[in-house]
Amino acid sequence: MGEKMFIEIEYNKIKQNTVNNFAQHNIKTFSSKKTGNIDIKSIENIIYNNINIQISLAYQYYFQREFDSQVVSSIILDKNMLIEEAINNLTTIFTRVVVPYDRNGTPYIIQLKGINEFAKELFKNMILSGKVNPILYYFSLEKSYLNDCNKTAFYEYIDSSELIKRNDYNFFRNNEYVKYILLNKKTFTSSSLINVSGFSIDELNKSLYVNYLYSLVNNLYLFIIKYEFNGRLYYLKQLRWH
Repeated sequence: MGEKMFIEIEYNKIKQNTVNNFAQHNIKTFSSKKTGNIDIKSIENIIYNNINIQISLAYQYYFQREFDSQVVSSIILDKNMLIEEAINNLTTIFTRVVVPYDRNGTPYIIQLKGINEFAKELFKNMILSGKVNPILYYFSLEKSYLNDCNKTAFYEYIDSSELIKRNDYNFFRNNEYVKYILLNKKTFTSSSLINVSGFSIDELNKSLYVNYLYSLVNNLYLFIIKYEFNGRLYYLKQLRWH
């Protein structure tokens, strides 16, 4: 019977995805809208139906919940969404939206920082009522931060056994979140990694979903990276892939 586990490697052994680079030509910044009447149900539907916004919200929500700290997340616009509509939606949810444009006036990676208070409470209620993508919830929201590492390190997942496809394998492979993060490998956004800071390495080694993810990529890595929030050091875990 083969082993499934992360083994420590040197950083230079990691295979990197080729990322598209854009020549930044213009930047516009938009602030949160101050409106008296907000259609909560409409905003909930926007979050529920846009996995890119869910990913970005989950990333920021985790850092606010665990460290009382604001971080920047980023998304790619849905090609079917008009930029004006996107900005209108995002400024209702986030406090600051930064939109870079290329020379053709086309927006690309949008940076977001800060969740409006009502949106934070709405997202919390969505988590509690099971309205957040279940795979995203499993990896990045279900567990609180686990303080069990004290150095920066890099690991590669090794599996010498035959993949056992249980009943939930197709559920995982066809999940909207999984399909989305694997589709957008050439642009580095919040969907280019999975925050797994609530897991121990041993738990990740034993996770079926980690094993399933490994089966869908060429290489699967675990990054342990040092961050500082409010004067304290933390070591966060991220899954990345090639």
